[in-house]
Amino acid sequence: MSEIVRELRHGLRQLKTHPSHSAVVVVTLGLAIGLSAVVFSFVSFFLLRPLPVRDEKTMVIIRSTNVTQSMMRPRVSYPDFVDYKAATKTIEELVALTTGTGTFTGHGEARRVAVAEATQSLFRVWGLGVVAGRGFEAGEDAKGAGPVMILSHGYWSREFGKDAGAVGGTFNLDGRPTTVVGILDPKIEIGRFSEVDVWTPLQSRLAGDDRQRRDLTVTGRRKSGVTLEQVNAEFQTLAAGLSKEHPETNRGWTAGAIPLRDGLFGTGTAVILSLLSVGICLVFAVACANVAGVMLARATTREKEMAVRLSLGASQNRIILQLVIEAAVLSVLGAALGLVLAQGSLLYMRAVAFEQFYELVRIDSSVLGASLLLALVAPVLFGLAPALQMARNAPSGSLHDTGSRSGTSGRVGRSRRGLVLLQIGLATALLIVSGLAVRTAVVLRHFDFGFPVADLLTVRVDLAEGRYPDDASVLRRVDGLVSAMSALPQVASVAAGTERPVFDGARMADLRFEGRPEQDARRAALTSVTADYVRALGLRLKAGRTFQATDTAESAKVVLVNEALAARDFSGKDPLGARIKLSSANAPWLAVAGVVSNIANPNLGEAPAPQAYVPFAQRPDRSIVLLVRTAAAAEVLTALRSTMRTLDPDQPIYDTKTMEQVAWEELASNRIITGLFAALGLVALALAAVGLYGLTAFLVAQRTREIGVRMALGATVRDVLTLVLGQGARLTVAGLTIGLVLGLLLGRAMASILVGVSPSDPLTLAFTLTTLGLAAGLAHWIPARRAATINPVDALRHD
Repeated sequence: MSEIVRELRHGLRQLKTHPSHSAVVVVTLGLAIGLSAVVFSFVSFFLLRPLPVRDEKTMVIIRSTNVTQSMMRPRVSYPDFVDYKAATKTIEELVALTTGTGTFTGHGEARRVAVAEATQSLFRVWGLGVVAGRGFEAGEDAKGAGPVMILSHGYWSREFGKDAGAVGGTFNLDGRPTTVVGILDPKIEIGRFSEVDVWTPLQSRLAGDDRQRRDLTVTGRRKSGVTLEQVNAEFQTLAAGLSKEHPETNRGWTAGAIPLRDGLFGTGTAVILSLLSVGICLVFAVACANVAGVMLARATTREKEMAVRLSLGASQNRIILQLVIEAAVLSVLGAALGLVLAQGSLLYMRAVAFEQFYELVRIDSSVLGASLLLALVAPVLFGLAPALQMARNAPSGSLHDTGSRSGTSGRVGRSRRGLVLLQIGLATALLIVSGLAVRTAVVLRHFDFGFPVADLLTVRVDLAEGRYPDDASVLRRVDGLVSAMSALPQVASVAAGTERPVFDGARMADLRFEGRPEQDARRAALTSVTADYVRALGLRLKAGRTFQATDTAESAKVVLVNEALAARDFSGKDPLGARIKLSSANAPWLAVAGVVSNIANPNLGEAPAPQAYVPFAQRPDRSIVLLVRTAAAAEVLTALRSTMRTLDPDQPIYDTKTMEQVAWEELASNRIITGLFAALGLVALALAAVGLYGLTAFLVAQRTREIGVRMALGATVRDVLTLVLGQGARLTVAGLTIGLVLGLLLGRAMASILVGVSPSDPLTLAFTLTTLGLAAGLAHWIPARRAATINPVDALRHD
């Protein structure tokens, strides 16, 4: 132990003696380990940290799939859920939940809250408890049961200051007096559950029989000894039976199970994190190659020092121990710097992201452990080779060497050339990935959503069923809001729809066409809109007419279709006047009144989805989004709040944002992901550029005497440049080729997060090869030019 302490002190003195060398190594490792810690933080949260449910590995989510319509939904309709629950033999007990919003009044100002409706036994099946009060009891999810609710720990803390008196209190939820019976365990507040404020029994769905309304998240626990494959086989059989019993709504639909974690976070998350992890490994390899080059260069300047120590009796193991300890000290300092950089990066992400789960992505014990492991592995990767080289050098050879160093130079030269090849190859692959990510970010920054997002204010209003019990009352309130906003001089146009375009994702409906078989239904997005919607949103009318004030509940039923639907379902024929039914065979016929331009697909980068619009008066809804075309959003919003207080003081408006804000926030996660990929590539490029220059300069310096001999024998500057650059060109081409193949494979793997960019994007590939080719060429040219212009006599004297 005392020997290690002595070598540690000696290593610290060496680092102080050569601060520039030490700084380069620490910064290089700090960048690599810092990026690694950021990625590990996401891996820890999404893949390693246990979910707050009992026996997570046995939990599954049931999802619906329609192969004929290429749809996969991790949700189930309520009637299907009831049938599955009664028939399953592989699941202990199926439970369900759905999320929405509600108006919470009776405690301060009226607030819009996120509500989760859950079956009574969900908390028991999940293994969740309460921190105060009780959970749901049997029968509280039965139709007609007294309304009760459980507050999330976060909402209880924010709005009630953790007042225990909240339990047992009665407040209004959507106009209905509802009793608080408990406060839920805060462990569930992860991911999208961190946004839930209130939990209520799932009783509003009990009277529903719409099998096409697939909006329930259904989970369950596999019985002991039952595999996931057996669950899938059973549910496919059950779904086939429902398809025969209910062909109008279930034809083409099947069901299956996926692990709970995949259902909550999505299978794509694991793919993205795996790609980032691969990228981190490559960056770490580039960093270690870079540092190894620096250490090798430093080692050659210490040959005589080591020879003296060997001559004085130091063993080879002692020399190796000293050099490895020096490398370990540098690595630990680099890890400390990296963790500081990682923490700063995560704080920045929380500031620019708008999803609450980023608050849960942190540097925990597993991230610290992974960073420490890298700090321990790094010295072996970049410090062991120089240590072994120094230990092998014969003392007499180094002490008396005034001539050839062919043995040492040959070994070092081969190591250096290998490092050059490694750095170019890995940097090429990472720069391709970085380029694809940057190109995606640029596409998203200037993305065409199908309508102008500037000067468009969006406001959500949900009309409580208790206060607006029928369609007539809903229509009166919506008409009143639209009319009041239209009267403002700052407003160019205003309309209401059932969701924000693109980002909310429209509800889906089955369309049936007159003159075609009933089973020939086609799926399309469906939105209810008021008369001025097309103008307020900024769509273009391609044919026919838009909706008018005369399109009421009593008038002829009409529908607008977008260009994508017209192209898909009318095969180039004029759709105007054609008649369509929505969802049910018993629904009324709707005449196509017009064709409007497309909006972007919610899955950005994919082709616009077929979309149908119906008059709000003919298909009203209590959940609406006001779209206000105005350049004075703040003034209009103030006027809207005043209007709402006059019309209904207990009815809050919420989620008030301009469409530009909506787009920025919705794409925040995409920007963070692409930013991480971009950071990997840029760090690799920076490290490789510096490392290549250092490696090449050293290789050329090793050949200074050889170059002097060649020039003394008549070689010209051009001959020397050709010699050096030719060797460099061969290494560069080989490295670029290896990197190009690896980059194309990584690009194909990250295709799911690319928008508007091909995994083999020619511009990205050309930029990457050109940039690294120029960087490598410059790294070879500068040392080669310097060596070719020195005096041959000085070169022959070079030691």
